[in-house]
Amino acid sequence: MSRNDASPFLRLINIVLISLVVLLALRIALFNRVVLFILLGAAALIGLVWGVVKYVQLARRRRTPQGIIERRKTWCRSQLSRHQREIAEIKRSMKELYRQLDQGKALTQKQRDELKRLLHEYRAELDLRQAKVAFYQACIEKLDMLQQHLELTETLLEKKARLKAMREADQEELADLEALKEDIALDKGWLQSFEQLTQRIEQSHTLDDARSIQLELEEMTRELEEL
Repeated sequence: MSRNDASPFLRLINIVLISLVVLLALRIALFNRVVLFILLGAAALIGLVWGVVKYVQLARRRRTPQGIIERRKTWCRSQLSRHQREIAEIKRSMKELYRQLDQGKALTQKQRDELKRLLHEYRAELDLRQAKVAFYQACIEKLDMLQQHLELTETLLEKKARLKAMREADQEELADLEALKEDIALDKGWLQSFEQLTQRIEQSHTLDDARSIQLELEEMTRELEEL
C-alpha cells in the first residue's frame, strides 16, 4: 500500500479511535457531571491550543519566501479569474451590440453611431483585460519558476549542510583514529618496555638490579595512568 493510499486509511482509523474514546468518555461522564465538565474543559483547551499552534505555524509560513510566493500566486490567480470573468462579460455584451447593429434596420444614424462607439469602447476594454490576463499568466509562470528555484536552492543547502556534517564527522573520526593509533603506538611501546623489563628481571642476579627494575616498572605504570 502506498503512502497516498495509506493516509486516508490511517485517518479513518484515527477517527474511529477518537470516536470510541469520546463515546467511552461520555458514557462515563453521564454518571458524573464533574467528569463531564472536566472533559469538556479539556477538549476546549486542546482545541484552543491546537488553533493557536496552527495560527503560529501559518503566520511563520506566510513570512517565509515560500509563503510570500504562495500569497503572490494566490493574488495573481484571483486577478486572473476576475479579468477572465470580465472578458466573458464583455464578449457577451459585444455580441449583443453586434446583433442589435446587424438586425436594427429601423435604427437611426445616431443610434448606429452610438452602438459603434460602445463597441469600440468595449473592444478597448477587451484588449486591456486580455493584456492583463497575459500579464498575470506570465506572473504565475515566473512565480512557479521562482518557487522551483527556491525549493532547489533549499534542497542544495540542505544537502550541502548534510555533506559538511558528514565531512566534519569524517574529520572527527579521522582525528579519533589518529589518536587511537597514537594510543596503540604508546601501548605497543609500553608493552615492549614491559617485555624488556620482564627479561631483565629474569636475568638479574642482585637485589639492587631487581629493585631498580621494580622502580622502572612503577615509573612506567605512572606514565600509563597519565595517558
